[in-house]
Amino acid sequence: MHKEIALLNREILNPFQEEDIDFVAQKLEKIKGVEPIAAVQMQQGIIKNAKIGDTLLLPPIDGISYEMKVQSKQILQSGTVNIEGDFIENGMVYSAVLTEGKKATFISMVTPNGTYEVNILNGIGYIYANTDIEKVKIDYSQTDEIESPINKTLEDQF
Repeated sequence: MHKEIALLNREILNPFQEEDIDFVAQKLEKIKGVEPIAAVQMQQGIIKNAKIGDTLLLPPIDGISYEMKVQSKQILQSGTVNIEGDFIENGMVYSAVLTEGKKATFISMVTPNGTYEVNILNGIGYIYANTDIEKVKIDYSQTDEIESPINKTLEDQF
C-alpha cells in the first residue's frame, strides 16, 4: 500500500514538448544534409536541476516519451551539467546522456527503436536518428584502419 502511494506522489520531470519542424527551421539550422525526425522545445534548467533518483521524460520519439531514471550527475567547472540515466523496456535496459549548458543542450539516447541525437539551442532543437547522421557523416568507401607509424618504420626497413 505504501509503495503505491509513493509511486503516485513521485514527480516526473518533463522539460520537453514536441514542436513544429517548420517553426524551428525558421530559427535554427539543421545538420547539413540530415533531415530531423522531429523538432522539440525544452524548458531550460530542468536538466540542470535534476537529482540522482529523479525520473525525467526524454524527448518524444514517434509519440513515445520514455521515463528515464537519473543514475549520475556531473557538474563541470563551466556550469555545464551532464546527467546519465536509464529505463527498462520489454526487459531490456536502455540509456541516455543529457548535457545542458548555458544555451545549448545535447542528448544521446538509445531506445528500443534505435539511437538518437537531440541538438537544442536556446530552448528549441531537432531530434535526429543516428543512422541518418551516419549516412551523411561517414564515408563507407574508406577503410577503418589507421596506419601505425611503427609499422611504417618496420616496412621501410625491409
